[in-house]
Amino acid sequence: MANLFPSKNVSGVFAQGGSEVFGKSFYWTSTEFNASGAYMIRVSDSLVLNAEVKSSSTVYHRPIRRVAKGS
Repeated sequence: MANLFPSKNVSGVFAQGGSEVFGKSFYWTSTEFNASGAYMIRVSDSLVLNAEVKSSSTVYHRPIRRVAKGS
């Protein structure tokens, strides 16, 4: 989990705002911790937590797609 964002290629708003675009909220990753929980990340400082119950949590979901260099 330490290397969630290996790509330095960013576009648009991310190039201008960096991790601040996400604010201080936690977001789900796509990596499950166990059957009922997944890892969460706070992008502003890269803090990663686990074991939240997905079905009753108020953690945000935000799809993230890696942009290939030159796109």
